[in-house]
Parts: sequence; structure tokens; C-alpha cells
Amino acid sequence: MSCRRDYTPEPKKWGYTEEEKVAALRLLLLGNSGRAVGKALGMSKANAYRWAEEGEKKGLRAVDKS
Repeated sequence: MSCRRDYTPEPKKWGYTEEEKVAALRLLLLGNSGRAVGKALGMSKANAYRWAEEGEKKGLRAVDKS
């Protein structure tokens, strides 16, 4: 009799790294559309918009350009 459990040898990661978030914000600040940001980074366009909105709420106005 099998235990009926599934095993995923290499599970997908959840969430995004800070580097990915900063890259998305930089692309937005450079004038790219949300759709272009999502396509370039392989994520939903809503992610970049949401991160920008969260940054504004925290009082952050710009991303370090280095």
C-alpha cells in the first residue's frame, strides 16, 4: 500500500529576491511600461507596480541608481 504522498525533487521558489525587485523598479523609473518590465524579467506586470506603491508608502521616492 502506498502512502499516496507526492514528492517534488526540485520545488519552485516562492517570491522574489530584493535584487529582482530593485531591477523591476529601475526599469519602471527608466520609463518602461509595467508590461515591458514583466516581459523582461519573466514576472507579472502587477509585481513592479505593487512594489513601487509599497515603496511610496514607506516614503521611498527613488531607487539607488548604482
